[in-house]
Amino acid sequence: MAVYQTVIGEGISDLAQILKEGKIDAITFTSSSTVRNLVELLKPASLSEMLKNITTACIGTIIAKTIEELGGNVNLIAKEYTIAGLLKALVQYFGGDIDELE
Repeated sequence: MAVYQTVIGEGISDLAQILKEGKIDAITFTSSSTVRNLVELLKPASLSEMLKNITTACIGTIIAKTIEELGGNVNLIAKEYTIAGLLKALVQYFGGDIDELE
């Protein structure tokens, strides 16, 4: 019996356009399946093409490896492999005050 199942949603119909226009500063990945699902939603465009001007953050090294294997670039990996750790890494990356989070 499966505890949970990851599936591709319907997506955002204009996601590719939003990415191309640079309307997104950063994209986060919390699992390898989220990377693979994004690649599927963006077809036929490549991951590297669609995310070239967007900060790519991931929660851990396994996910970073998946991004790189699929042609993407990783800008940051959380030191602590949790959502809180990912948030801290993003705040630091963009020059924010990490103490304000605690």
